[in-house]
Amino acid sequence: MRNFVVVLFFLISCRVGDPPEKVVENYLLAIEKGDYRKAYKLIDKISKNYVSEEDFIKYWEEKFKEWGKPDSHEVYAIKREADTTRVYFRWYFNNGTFEDLVMKLTKTVDQGVYEWRIKFLNYKIVERRKK
Repeated sequence: MRNFVVVLFFLISCRVGDPPEKVVENYLLAIEKGDYRKAYKLIDKISKNYVSEEDFIKYWEEKFKEWGKPDSHEVYAIKREADTTRVYFRWYFNNGTFEDLVMKLTKTVDQGVYEWRIKFLNYKIVERRKK
């Protein structure tokens, strides 16, 4: 009985955060709206050790000067492998172009909550289409 109580307490104390699909959706929407601080909160701790919030904001501002700013996105494939998930998505730009990218997420534990977080700069361009 005591073992059951210990296991039950452990299960109750370990909550699960949003699924990777929701994390990616929130991340992409935040970036599209220019809410980079919100997007920064969705990257993993290891990435945060290498990039400050200010550098994160600067990265996206410079990237969108080069690419243009996306106005919408579409997630078209999700591949899960244990504690890693790859999300394939397409960013659409208002000039008629789009970029297909793949983003990696990892599962982390933060204060007893299992959460999916984005691996920043672990993006790969799959395809780039011009008009």
